[in-house]
Amino acid sequence: MELDWEASNLIFRPPSLVNGVFVHYAATPMLKWVARARAGALATLARKLGSGLASSSRCACCTSPDEDDTHVLTGCPATGAQDCSATAGRLWLQAAHRREVRLPFA
Repeated sequence: MELDWEASNLIFRPPSLVNGVFVHYAATPMLKWVARARAGALATLARKLGSGLASSSRCACCTSPDEDDTHVLTGCPATGAQDCSATAGRLWLQAAHRREVRLPFA
């Protein structure tokens, strides 16, 4: 699925002030996770192994030989990530609709 990066950047906007309350476009942990995923900096076991912080890169959830970015995001059957590509488009459109993000293809 092709991702519209301009639309995905909208979640990184500063919060707005509505009736004296800050309205964030996404929760801080979500922003940090998305930024790390986009930058290729997720704390996967493969990355930790390369830094000497882990003794194995085997996935703890499904025992796949390598827990790398691709496995974490779209390949682990135990966490449901394997189904991500089938549902990502639908979820992205739902999230964009709830946050009133205007997408050129929606």
